[in-house]
Amino acid sequence: MITKTIQRTTCVLLLAALSSLVAAGNDDTDWPCFRGAGGKGITHGFETAVHWDATDPDDDSILWKAPVPGLGHSCPVIVGERIFVATAVAEDGEMQLQIGRGGNTDAADDNGKQSWMVLCFDKSTGDELWRRTAHQGIPRATRHTKASHANTTVAVSGENVVAFFGSEGLFCYGLDGELKWKKDLGVVDVSKYGVGWGYGSSPAIHDGHIVLVCDDPDNPYLIALRLDDGREIWRKERTGICERSWGTPLIHEIDNTAHVVVNGWPWVVAYDLQTGDEVWRTDKGGSYMSTPVVVDDYLYLGNSNGVLRCFHAVTGEKVYEKRLGSGAYMVSSLVAANDKIYCPSEDGTVYVIQAGPEYDVLAKNRLGDSCLATPAISAGTLYFRTATELIAIGPNDEPAATSPAVSEARKPNVLFIAVDDLRPTMGCYGDKTAITPQMDGLADRGMRFNRAYCQVAVCNPSRASLMTGLRPDTLGVWTLPIHFREAKPDAVTLPQWLRKHGYFAVSHGKIYHNPTPDPQSWSEPIRNLPRLPAFYPDGTRDVIRDAMSKLPANDWRKNNLRGPATAAPDLPDHQVLDGARTDLCIEDLRRLAKSQQPFFLAMGYIRPHLSFVAPKKYWDLYDPEELPVLSGQKIPADAPPYAMHNNSELSHYVDLINMPKPWDEEELSADQARRLLHGYHACVSYVDAQIGRLLKALDEVGLTDDTIVVLWSDHGWKLGEYRGWGKMTNYEIDARVPLIISAPMVKTRGQSTESLAALLDLYPTLCELTGLETPDFVEGKSLVPILRDPLAKVHQSVTSQYYRTHEGSEYMGYSMRTDRYRYIEWRDFGSGEIKFQELYDHSTDDGESGLQSPRVI
Repeated sequence: MITKTIQRTTCVLLLAALSSLVAAGNDDTDWPCFRGAGGKGITHGFETAVHWDATDPDDDSILWKAPVPGLGHSCPVIVGERIFVATAVAEDGEMQLQIGRGGNTDAADDNGKQSWMVLCFDKSTGDELWRRTAHQGIPRATRHTKASHANTTVAVSGENVVAFFGSEGLFCYGLDGELKWKKDLGVVDVSKYGVGWGYGSSPAIHDGHIVLVCDDPDNPYLIALRLDDGREIWRKERTGICERSWGTPLIHEIDNTAHVVVNGWPWVVAYDLQTGDEVWRTDKGGSYMSTPVVVDDYLYLGNSNGVLRCFHAVTGEKVYEKRLGSGAYMVSSLVAANDKIYCPSEDGTVYVIQAGPEYDVLAKNRLGDSCLATPAISAGTLYFRTATELIAIGPNDEPAATSPAVSEARKPNVLFIAVDDLRPTMGCYGDKTAITPQMDGLADRGMRFNRAYCQVAVCNPSRASLMTGLRPDTLGVWTLPIHFREAKPDAVTLPQWLRKHGYFAVSHGKIYHNPTPDPQSWSEPIRNLPRLPAFYPDGTRDVIRDAMSKLPANDWRKNNLRGPATAAPDLPDHQVLDGARTDLCIEDLRRLAKSQQPFFLAMGYIRPHLSFVAPKKYWDLYDPEELPVLSGQKIPADAPPYAMHNNSELSHYVDLINMPKPWDEEELSADQARRLLHGYHACVSYVDAQIGRLLKALDEVGLTDDTIVVLWSDHGWKLGEYRGWGKMTNYEIDARVPLIISAPMVKTRGQSTESLAALLDLYPTLCELTGLETPDFVEGKSLVPILRDPLAKVHQSVTSQYYRTHEGSEYMGYSMRTDRYRYIEWRDFGSGEIKFQELYDHSTDDGESGLQSPRVI
């Protein structure tokens, strides 16, 4: 019968777990109730600790410890930067607690006065922020010697912190500890053998409802109350359905209808959240103890006798049954992070199990105190509530502990800085107008590559090629809409490869193309930004609506028109997009600096991509009358009509709806061109300042000499050259990118090189610099020989390409850059037939000045 029971129960658990992924939204670092968002008990994307010893004062994995008064099995709950727990404090200080397996069924002898409390701690430091006494008095029901008077876990929803102490009442606080309301539900005496064993079901919150399981054998019921004021919505008797239960309800949605699933003995029953009506029930076979966890295709159950059982989650077939250890005894529930399962034993030993069909104990770790509460996980940190304290354990394993391919010496960190749409408009590249002291300073301590090129001059395929180490044709990504995982699902990205070899990878901003992120690359989810103030002036929305109303019905911008192409808000740096992201990145840098694990920290700046938005003070750095506005430009003579792009990117913006195409007789006015040029330079200086903040933070945490810094752009950008504005060609102005590599282990500081390089080369370069094996699939070449000797060469030529459609035909243009020439070959996309060839001699025209067009030879 076990297989049948497990099959039925698993269906309920899987359904709840899957639906909870939707309910959890983007709160990837919150653990807002018992077993986290949706009650699923698992997090993904964050690396967590495997080995630790909380009894060792020198163990760097132990981030902090905080004393918790009294006795409680209430699990930690985490929302934002706050941790909440509940506890009960005996006035006489006596807190009887039975540890380990035993046959005692008696109630604990602690019927003296108690204080029931909710406590709030700082997540980062463990400092106590506040405590509130919800109730004081003699307990209205007894507890088992293994239980406490504060077994239930707090639940948080929005600004509401809900704590239920069973017979002592239900309480709702604000995040800062102010009492919003309280409600007395009377005595709830969950008993067995006529002895009260204590209340243990935690509240569940969904859609403004609080659901409580009150399975007192004499009067079992399920109740739903309003979150905002505690008023009762409905109550359903459970006489004959449940003899007793200490389980927390799971709430999930099917076809827009929320169901409350209650696990108890002998039935598992689902109720309609809105009405309380019964929806279904299983055959007999429910339970009232530890909750399972589902990881991929397997379900894991911990038993009070210390036995861990693994079942196939779909069929219910038992995979294995193993005893964790002679002293193991579990009443708390299992939790999981990625492919690791954490099994806390009452004696304070935490068993870390490798998820999968094979039983594999990765580690046995000591907490130093008994533990009967289920742990919480947030942003890679484990939070355990023992009998006396909270313990935060960070992901601080030495790389050698998890990857045999990593040497014992600590690997260098990598700070990976991407700047969107940045051409070499930088002082260190000889631009006399650009004000970029921070990037110039980075060039002074690294190597500047004067002839580095992207593989495709548009965001998505350029970034996908760089990050996978594969040429666009190999990857199958040439345009904006294609996600590289659709084209090549098994691609191994640069951060994935580093993670495989012991690195912790974190990302901020635009590393991949914004609509096509890649969660598989990172050790933790990308953090959300705080809400930022508007950067356009008041009334801009009305201007956009008016302009859209005048567009033809079939114009694609009818409901997609953007605001002005430029803005100069009078806001501080951190209240504009890239500054806000830099704040988050610096926070993570300081966190990662405390770890023994090397990190790959990626920061992707969105500017100077359109729209050109930078705080006003960066606009004020430039006199617009002195900006080098180009005039007399021409499109490349005799080039095919599809060689140039049509400037359509700027026509997305309300003030440039009628943006001229390069071949049109009309062109931008000098004032319009100057405004765009001003905006581009302001954005470059704004991003430069943020990079300076990031590099300063790196220095402040003492890691400058242990960190490789790479600064790159995904492609160039035309600022009027060839009457073009934007990227998306095979020409030098769009294919050439700034590239600076500062590697402390290379002694060529402040030098530059004319050797050819490609963004494709960064993957193998970083592998060599970090001492890792370079995978055989990468198609670039390591630039380390050039970093050691600026005169060295690794390429005779580098290749870019661009896909184009024209008059119903599709073309792929391949562009080969040598020391002297740029050769472009346009082929029919389907047949591969050569349709046009261009050859430009850069010894007579550098292709960037715009003073004369490239020549077809």
